[in-house]
This record gives sequence, structure tokens and C-alpha cells, in this order.
Amino acid sequence: MGTNGYSIFGFEVQHIIPQKAFDFFEPQLAALGIKINSVGNLMALFSNPDTANAFGAAGFGVRDALSAAGWGFNSHDAWLGRQGGSVAQIG
Repeated sequence: MGTNGYSIFGFEVQHIIPQKAFDFFEPQLAALGIKINSVGNLMALFSNPDTANAFGAAGFGVRDALSAAGWGFNSHDAWLGRQGGSVAQIG
């Protein structure tokens, strides 16, 4: 928790369609207007699994707002399959 009493959280930006897909299908994806760093292909993921779980357990209004803004509810490490990553349970 920050010195002002507010929780400070970090995040990482992850591609929804990974680079490997672009390695094989870049012409087809480009024809659809999808590029590796297109805004629609990026998702913000919390760095801290506890933060991801806390927001994932929040009310639907909070989750809907974050989701509409492009946030995901898994931690960045869980998204990448790293040991110690946490997948938030939604719903």
C-alpha cells in the first residue's frame, strides 16, 4: 500500500494474438487490419497476482469497467504460464 493509503499496482501489456501467430499468418491478419501492436491486440494485465485476484473478485460493475477499458484479470505471469502466476476466478 502506498504512503497515502491508496493501493498502487503495476501492470504489463500483453498481446492477445501472440507474435508466433503473426510469424505464420501476418498477411492474413494484416488483411483483416490486425497488427501486432494494434490497440485491439493489447491487454493490460496486473503484475501482482493478489491485485489481479482482488479486482477479479470485485463486483460486476468494476469488472465490466476494467474489461471495457482493455484490462484482463489474470496476472501477467499467469498469462505467460510462469510459475507462481495466479489466474483470477471470475464469476
